[in-house]
Amino acid sequence: MKNKIIIVQNHLPVSLRPNSLGEITLKEGHLNGFVDAMKTLFPSRTNNGAETTVGPTQAQVNEIKDVYDYLWVGMPDETLLAECEEKSQELLTQFHSVPVIVSPDQYNSHMKEFCRNVIYPIFHYRFHTCNPAGSFNGKYYDAHLEVMTQFAKVIEKVYEEGDLIWIHDYHLMMLPGILKKILTQNSPGGISQPPRIGFLFHSPFPSVSIFPMLPVRREILESLLACTVVGFQTYEHMGSFLSSCTRILGLDYSPKGVESHDGQMVYVGVFPITIDPKPFQDEMGSESVLQHIKELRSIYNGKRVMVGRDRGDQVESIPSKLRSFEFFLTKYPEWVGKVVYFQICTPDQSDDRADLWKEIHELVGGINGKFGCADYMPIKYLAHHMSWDELVAIYTVAEVAVVTPLNQSVTVTPYEYTVCQNQSGYYGVIVLSEFMAAAQSLGGSIQVNPWSKRDVSRAFHEALTTSEEERKAKHLVNYDYVTSYTTLSWVKTYINELSTRSEASYSWRRSVGNSPLFQLTKKESSSLDPLCLDFSQVINNYNEAHRRVFLLNYDGGLCSIARFPHLGAPSSRLISILANLCEDEKNEIYLFTGRDKESMERWMGYLPVGLSCEHGAFYRHYKHQKSIEIEKSSNNDFEWENLVDNVDMSWMEVVLPFLEHYTERTPGSFIEKKQASIVWHYRVCDPEYSAFQAQELLLQIQSVSAKFPIEVFLGKKAIEVKPKGIGEGYMIKKIIGNRLKAS
Repeated sequence: MKNKIIIVQNHLPVSLRPNSLGEITLKEGHLNGFVDAMKTLFPSRTNNGAETTVGPTQAQVNEIKDVYDYLWVGMPDETLLAECEEKSQELLTQFHSVPVIVSPDQYNSHMKEFCRNVIYPIFHYRFHTCNPAGSFNGKYYDAHLEVMTQFAKVIEKVYEEGDLIWIHDYHLMMLPGILKKILTQNSPGGISQPPRIGFLFHSPFPSVSIFPMLPVRREILESLLACTVVGFQTYEHMGSFLSSCTRILGLDYSPKGVESHDGQMVYVGVFPITIDPKPFQDEMGSESVLQHIKELRSIYNGKRVMVGRDRGDQVESIPSKLRSFEFFLTKYPEWVGKVVYFQICTPDQSDDRADLWKEIHELVGGINGKFGCADYMPIKYLAHHMSWDELVAIYTVAEVAVVTPLNQSVTVTPYEYTVCQNQSGYYGVIVLSEFMAAAQSLGGSIQVNPWSKRDVSRAFHEALTTSEEERKAKHLVNYDYVTSYTTLSWVKTYINELSTRSEASYSWRRSVGNSPLFQLTKKESSSLDPLCLDFSQVINNYNEAHRRVFLLNYDGGLCSIARFPHLGAPSSRLISILANLCEDEKNEIYLFTGRDKESMERWMGYLPVGLSCEHGAFYRHYKHQKSIEIEKSSNNDFEWENLVDNVDMSWMEVVLPFLEHYTERTPGSFIEKKQASIVWHYRVCDPEYSAFQAQELLLQIQSVSAKFPIEVFLGKKAIEVKPKGIGEGYMIKKIIGNRLKAS
């Protein structure tokens, strides 16, 4: 019998709606990416109870599906709390769902008075909506705990030893502590191992200077420490949690986690939410989408289109975005009449938003009146529920996506836009708030401070004037992340983490993880001053020499280290300088690089220079040419030596899974696989978290390096693994030796 993954959310992914006869019927609710991923991982049920499988990657999902079943636990819609109880069996049979039934008063106290008016403002830095004196009192907090107890009792009924319990977001922070107590105390005969409870924040976790403002700060932390794994969207959020545990509870922590008062190790990690790109890819070729695209391009022919989409509480950032766009048109008047900004938002006409909607409409009208004319309006404001086809079409046509909420929000809009742009062929640019979780993953975006109109407007101009080559390079960085780390892989990563994290299986990491042998700290600077060349003497020696050998380091020497390997091409000025040096028959030039042979041949293979690629694994001999036609020269006549031709490369199959493991868990990192080496890059990651991850990765590789003839090098924001005995030193000896023989 398979164990279950019990997924606990505030609300079920099922809606109850009256049909034409007034009867309450069950339907799948508005599905988000997380729900879609769970449907892909596991079978769903049709109305007759037959199982169906969803998704094209059946081979990938079997490793989890064959071990676990799944079950949803959550509350139904607020207006149908009573009706849902009558549909419990139907929910379980058709939708793998178990409802948590509470009274309307409990629901109101839990959702509106406690979560919305107390917790949400603190966690999202919206203090102007926080009313602790009016909202936080014993009545509402007690009602919230009653709801959490009801959740725990429902879970207890369906829980069996070995199940995984995955709880989601800030509404349920008080649930883990209550649940663990109920499961351990009420289980007949006790349980042999503590329940494995995981918690994942979809929202930010407030900084250590903000979180202590909550009157129940200690209770929240102690409840979360009942979990096995607590996941966050960014390293910053994770660090805030760990710091709060130290400041409020007096607990020591490491980047790996925190040890609770009862001696349990609670692991922490970063698990940024992503999307499933396939629905967007499938929709791109539909007739409806193509027709919408055709209409948009016809209407806005000759115009540059920008798009911003805000949902839920992010709509409060729309006035700031509109003011930034107004500032942009004022500062860069050449764009007036040439650019159109689509602002899409989901309407929420509740009483407490009336002033916001009024402000938005006044701003839109004012900007259109100031810069528009009879046949041109700079802002297209769409405040209605948009069809899937319309949204995909706008994402495809737009050349710039504006994702600049003022608070630390979590949104999938930049991921959706990236997928659609790959199909469009234009490769649009994303202007992204540096405060968002996606900023750590989408290294190809232009990141801005959304509170600065000047900063945002400058980014608009940069996005619209970026060259096609740079747009494509930026887009490919984003697209590679979105398609490599889908919602499916995100879910699998978390489930695997939760299922394997236990004291027994990971105790060894705690014992050696802090070993000074593997600390990636900078050494003390040498007391020796750097060698300074006498430039006039160098010139004299150069002019008097009969033969000159140049040994030049490409990466960080001739060319600055790029954020991504494919952006490290030489400048035209560097090519010109090298070409001039090569025309002097007294000169022999050798370039040393860790880059792959194919890239170096593509960039400067026509130059008659010696090349040592992948740190000496491949060597191209120097060959003099009297004249160089840079654009027409061929590199086919140069001889290459493969110094790893007879080297056993089977170690790659052992090392690569380690790199993939840490790439999944380090947002922004990526693997560069070359012919003779593998490199793990973390240049665009959070510097503190990636340094810690690099330390752990180095420890892992060191544990297997003794079994293979390999060497591990820590470079500048990169870890490289290559065969032992291959290096530039050997090539330099060979070059100098050949020159000495020739002379």
